[in-house]
Amino acid sequence: MTFVDRSRGAVGALAAVGVFLVAAYPARAGAATVSYHLDGKVMAISGAATSALATLGVHNGADVDIDWTIELTTPVSFDSGAPDNRKEYMGAITAFEIRVGTWTATRDAPSLINIVTVADAISSTPQDAMHLAQGATDTDLVLRGSGGDGSLGISLDLLAPNGGASSNNALGQNPNGYPSRSGYVVGTNGIVYFEVTGSGTSGGGTSDPTAKCRTAQIASGGAFCQATFKCLSKYAKAPAKDPGALVLDACREKARQKFLTSYDRAAAAAAKKSLSCGDTEPGATFDSNLDEAVADIVGDVDAIDPEVPVLNSAWYTAAAAMCSTGVKAESSNQAKPNESKRSEARAKGRTKLVLAAGKAVDKAESKGVVFVAPPDVPNFADSIDDLIDDIAAELNGD
Repeated sequence: MTFVDRSRGAVGALAAVGVFLVAAYPARAGAATVSYHLDGKVMAISGAATSALATLGVHNGADVDIDWTIELTTPVSFDSGAPDNRKEYMGAITAFEIRVGTWTATRDAPSLINIVTVADAISSTPQDAMHLAQGATDTDLVLRGSGGDGSLGISLDLLAPNGGASSNNALGQNPNGYPSRSGYVVGTNGIVYFEVTGSGTSGGGTSDPTAKCRTAQIASGGAFCQATFKCLSKYAKAPAKDPGALVLDACREKARQKFLTSYDRAAAAAAKKSLSCGDTEPGATFDSNLDEAVADIVGDVDAIDPEVPVLNSAWYTAAAAMCSTGVKAESSNQAKPNESKRSEARAKGRTKLVLAAGKAVDKAESKGVVFVAPPDVPNFADSIDDLIDDIAAELNGD
C-alpha cells in the first residue's frame, strides 16, 4: 500500500440449499486466529425436521450459542471497490458452531463454502455489514439429511444501517458494533432462524482483536508526522543556520527511529497474544511512504513566491498540530468507534490550521510582502487532510 498521488490537477447469503462453492484456499504464513462468541434466541423453525429438532431442544425462543474462529492473515480474495466497499476472504473461517439444546450445527470440510465478507460504508451510505457463510453438518444429520451430501449451511449476518461498525473492511471487526444481527442454519430438511441478543466476546481480551495494535500504530504514525513537521518548521525559520540541512536530517531521523520503535513494539505485543495488526507491512515501508507525501507538501510550501521563512515555519507548525489532532482522532476511533466525535476532532484541527496559516499570510502582507500568487491555504489544508487519511488507511491495512 502506498499513499495517494498528491499532484493536484449485500453482502449476500447462501443462494440455495445444496449449492456450495468449492475453492482452493491460499496458504497463509504467520497464522493468527481470534475466536468469537455470541448468544441468541431461536426465532423460527420450518421444514420436515421441525419435529425431530424439537426432541433435541430446538424450539422457538430456545437459547442459541454461536462460536466461530477467524484466521486474521487470510488474504483478500475479492475487493469490490467503490461503491460497495466490500472485501471477501475465502477460507477465513477455521471453526463455526451453532448450538441449541443438544443439537449442534458444526463447520464441515473446508472444501465447502467458507467466506467472510466485510463492507464499510456500502454504496456511499453509512451502512456497514459483515457476513459469514460456512458449509456444515449437524447432530444426527437431522437438518442436513441422511444423505450427508453437504447441503447444510450456516449463515450469520451483521448489519449497521447507520454505520459506525466496520472500522474498515479488514478481518477482525467487532461483532458488537452491529446493532442488527441474525442468522440461520439451512439444510435439505428445513431452516432454523435465530437472532443475536446481548453482547459477545472475543479472544485476546478485546472485542476487536486488531484494535489495540491498530490504535497504537496509528498513534505512532501521527507522532511521526507531527515530529517531522516540527523539524521542518524549525529549519524553515532560519535555513541559513543549518547549511546542508544536517540538523534537519538528524531531527527527522530521530523522529523516524522513535516511530519504528513504537510501531515494532505494538506489533510484538500483538504477536505475543496471537493477534495481528491492521498493517502487515514493515515500518520502513510506511516510513518511505510518509517521506514521499511530506516531500510533496514541502514542494507546495516552497512554491510560495516570494519565500518568507517565518511564514513557511508557521505553516509547518500548523501542519504539525493538524496532523497530531487528526491522526489522534483516527487512532481513538479504532479503540472506540464514534464517527461524530472523530469528524468533529478532524474539523477542529483543520480550522485551526486554516486560521494559523491565514494569519501568517496576513502578517507577511502587512509587512509589505507582495506574493506573485496568493498562498493557497485551503489547498494546504487539503494536503494535510489527505495525509491524515493516508496514515490511518495504511496502518489500518486498507
